[in-house]
Amino acid sequence: MTRRLIAALAGLLLSGTAARADPVRIMAAFTFRPSLDAVVRLYKSDGGGNVTPDYGSTPALAKQIEGGAPADIFLSADPMWMSYLQDKGLIQPPSRVSLLTTDDVVVTRSDNAHVPPNAHMGKDYPLTAIVDDGRIAMCNPAYAEAVFARFGYSRARTN
Repeated sequence: MTRRLIAALAGLLLSGTAARADPVRIMAAFTFRPSLDAVVRLYKSDGGGNVTPDYGSTPALAKQIEGGAPADIFLSADPMWMSYLQDKGLIQPPSRVSLLTTDDVVVTRSDNAHVPPNAHMGKDYPLTAIVDDGRIAMCNPAYAEAVFARFGYSRARTN
């Protein structure tokens, strides 16, 4: 992930945005922090200008941008929020680039008999059998719900 992010951001920073006297403001999801911090260090050590990263959850950052927070670059961990901002006219559509992708992962006990070997999530994935009692822990419930909906699952209840 770091190499691809370095290449993409180096291109963005060197494309003229960084030539300004003002610092380049990057709003980025927490997941980008290790890679983006490395990119910023390399950029600055190579004589690049001032870059100010601001980290947070993708929904919180999108809402800040919607509220008027300045950002030259927005690194979203969820394309849904990028579309949200685009629909509101808050990003320039030609500047929207998909840099990275993620895999959705389900983690369970190693002795869970319902887990098929080498299975990939999809419409036939036995998620309800794996979850067993119907409870699941997740980092971002809205994102997880969108992922599950893509695979044909719907929320039965919340606790």
